[in-house]
Amino acid sequence: MLWDEPWQALDVDGRQQLALVLEQLRDVARVPVVLVTHDPGLAFSIAETFLVLDGGRPAFRGRPLELFARPVDRFTARFVGLANVYDTAMLEDGPAGSLAAWLRPRAGPGGIAFGRPELGVGSGAWTGIVRSVRPTPEGLEVTATVGSLPVALRTPGVPDPAASGSGLSKGTPVRFDVEERSLRPLGTIDPRAGSVGA
Repeated sequence: MLWDEPWQALDVDGRQQLALVLEQLRDVARVPVVLVTHDPGLAFSIAETFLVLDGGRPAFRGRPLELFARPVDRFTARFVGLANVYDTAMLEDGPAGSLAAWLRPRAGPGGIAFGRPELGVGSGAWTGIVRSVRPTPEGLEVTATVGSLPVALRTPGVPDPAASGSGLSKGTPVRFDVEERSLRPLGTIDPRAGSVGA
C-alpha cells in the first residue's frame, strides 16, 4: 500500500488514529506500507525502514536508530530533529578556546550536529547570550549565541503558566555543556549501503 502524505490536513487526533491504522496494517494484516511524509515525528512513530530523499536523490537508507545515530548530512540531521547543525565553514573562524574551535576537530567532512543541550545540567563549560525563548509542552526552547554560532538549548519540564517568568530573556547569559557522546559528525553516504563514508 502506498500512502503519499496521508497526514496532510489532518488534526492531531486524526493523525494519531491514522498512525494506529497503519501500524495494524503492517503488524496485524502484514500489509507492506510505503509512506511518503515530510513529518519526521510521524515517520519515526511507525517506520521500520527509512529512505530519505534530498532533492530527489537518496541521502540515506536504513533503520530508524541508524538514521538517528549516524545522520549523513545537514539535511538528514535536521530531519531527525538535531537542532544544532553546522557545516565546516561555520566552524573555521572560531578562535582558540571557542565552541566552534572545540567542535572543529570532532566534525566530519560535512560538518557536525547535536541535539539541544539542557540548561542547568553539568558544569556549564560554554557561555551564550539568549536571543529568544519559546515555550513548548516539553519545556522552554532557547536560542543563544556563542561567539559566532547560534545554539539551540532547552530547559527541562513544562513551563508553569502561573510563574512570573523563567528568568530567561533576550540578552541573558546562560551556561551549558555539550556532551561529546551527543555529537554526530556528518559525512557523505553511499545510498546503496546505508552507511556513512568520508
